[in-house]
Amino acid sequence: MPINGCFRRTTNLSHDDRNTVGNGIGHDITAILDDNYKDLQILNDYYLADKNTFTSGVIKYPFSNLSNGTHTVTLKVWDVYDNSNEASISFVVVPSAEFAVDHLFAYPNPFSDHTTFSFEYNQPSSQLHINLRIFTTSGKLVKTLDQTLHSDTYRANEIQWDGTDDNGVKISTGMYIYVVRVNIPGSGTIEKSSKLVFIK
Repeated sequence: MPINGCFRRTTNLSHDDRNTVGNGIGHDITAILDDNYKDLQILNDYYLADKNTFTSGVIKYPFSNLSNGTHTVTLKVWDVYDNSNEASISFVVVPSAEFAVDHLFAYPNPFSDHTTFSFEYNQPSSQLHINLRIFTTSGKLVKTLDQTLHSDTYRANEIQWDGTDDNGVKISTGMYIYVVRVNIPGSGTIEKSSKLVFIK
């Protein structure tokens, strides 16, 4: 994920206050950067439960002085039954605050009803102008989606498509190319593309 020194991860494990604040022996929320187990980070104080629920929450932890390039963070959490789970995420540190977009995908893919387009970017709390065009493999434009959104996270995943063309007609079964153009005023425009499959 292209970010500049900040890690944000949403947890979906059931847990109680004892585990989330680290009062259980060995049950701290921990993060390991680039497999450096000697520099284990305890993130209990950085966890914030989602409103009106104890089953999910957000961890915001600032990494600083990271070298440019790709890094990996491994997060470990515990549930109320003393079961642990680990997840890893990779991200890219860029030399400056240069606008970057990465990890573009559609889910589900293949799809037959609806699919959601998602990508990560490194300038949260920005207004994004998104233009998404879908083409046949021969280059014919079948659908254009335009959306403006404001997000305080590093991921945009709010663009959905029901498999209809610009005339409201379901497209034919097959492979399609989608091109996403993302603009942040003052930061520039980035274009990415990928493939998806529609099945009736």
